[in-house]
Amino acid sequence: MPLPTSQNIFRFEDQETTVYGDKVQIGTVSLYQFLSTMPPTFSVATNVSAADFIKGQVIGRGPADTGYVLADNSTLDRQAIGLACEPSRVNSGCTVQLNGQFSLMDWTAIIGTQKLAPRTTYYLSAVPGKLTSVLPVAPAVVQRIGYSISPNVLNLNLEFIGAGGGAAGPTGPTGPTGPSGATGPTGPTGAASTVPGPTGPTGPTGPTGAASTVAGPTGPTGPTGATGATGATGASGPTGPTGPASTVPGPTGPTGPTGPTGANSTVPGPTGPAGPTGPTGPTGPTGADSTVPGPTGPTGPTGATGPTGPTGPTGPTGPTAGFYNANATDVVANATDTYITGSDLPVSGHLKIGTILNWRLSATKTSAGTAVPAWNLRFGTGATITDVARCSVTGVAQTALTDFAIFDIRAVVRATGATTVVQSNWEQSHSNTTSGFQNIAQEVIRNALSTAFDSTPASTKAGLSVNPGTAGVWTFQVVAASMENIV
Repeated sequence: MPLPTSQNIFRFEDQETTVYGDKVQIGTVSLYQFLSTMPPTFSVATNVSAADFIKGQVIGRGPADTGYVLADNSTLDRQAIGLACEPSRVNSGCTVQLNGQFSLMDWTAIIGTQKLAPRTTYYLSAVPGKLTSVLPVAPAVVQRIGYSISPNVLNLNLEFIGAGGGAAGPTGPTGPTGPSGATGPTGPTGAASTVPGPTGPTGPTGPTGAASTVAGPTGPTGPTGATGATGATGASGPTGPTGPASTVPGPTGPTGPTGPTGANSTVPGPTGPAGPTGPTGPTGPTGADSTVPGPTGPTGPTGATGPTGPTGPTGPTGPTAGFYNANATDVVANATDTYITGSDLPVSGHLKIGTILNWRLSATKTSAGTAVPAWNLRFGTGATITDVARCSVTGVAQTALTDFAIFDIRAVVRATGATTVVQSNWEQSHSNTTSGFQNIAQEVIRNALSTAFDSTPASTKAGLSVNPGTAGVWTFQVVAASMENIV
């Protein structure tokens, strides 16, 4: 409704303000432009809806103004108060921006396209949490949310609709356009976009040209390759038989010259015969005591063995041994039940009540596959999917996005021998929030108890298999298996 013309000039924060009918201008800018430069305000409350919020979703007040829910244009009670500033889980705090410039690199989840349309007004959609550039039709609530000022930035200027009132009157004629204000200075050029534009469609393939009737020139001869190494020398053949001895004597050679006279001999000649023994002389004085010890006498006989001493106390029992196994390369499970290489453990003859079997695995998935996966704990001698599944569990539905997950499986032996019983626990957590390996944010936890079975056959092993389901491709980078408290 236009303001009285007698009050069309007044001041606002030391700025001259002019009213043209129902248009307000502050200085040289409109009231809408003036409000868009004000700093944004925020509000914080609890997410009381049944689903997590994502950044940019349109938020409204919950029942009786308790917390936040996703807004839609079905009723006045569902109209919006602002946009979510960040992801928020159910029953946790959520910050909502009420006005000002809201920036988002990818608007796909909010409007269905990555970028905002240029210079476009956006309204509250009939789809909870979303915006639409199409003006809603009654009886839907027509609530303006904001106006795009760039492909990534929406200027929030929410229009709140009151309850009650009669039917809208006819639209009056459009008043004359007021004078244009002076053009403001050109703002700085924004940074170059880091998002490449879409690739245009590939044009049709042109017709194939006629075959050439002129032979092309022969290319130059390539260089001669290097001479190969000389091969090894073959083995020598056998020696032929010796011919018969010659019966014709060869000629006698000439006599050689006489050699020089040799040197005098250094070897003494033979000893002559001994002469007769002379008389014995007198006995000399006794010499000093010898300083050289005499020879050791013979070893005496071994004495009788003494009595055995008392047995010492038994030492403490050492730690119980364990078994371990792991993968050497990545293990891929491709849309079928797959035995996980490196997960098998030798259990035959090693189980006792309280034995613990542990598996720790990590894996990635491709953007395909939305099925519910199935896991099996198998016992048998083959370490393949032909081994009998003794404990089986299923996960939750996947989504068609890449993701990373950790799996922890533990099994405790409750009985052994021909009536072995195993209680198992399975845990799965992942990197994404509600996409990829599972469509929920919390961990997936399962329990499974086996029936009695015989674990005594030689070479019996315990191991894991998994089926990611149709189109699912899981790649396990880590498979770590261990068994504790064994016989």
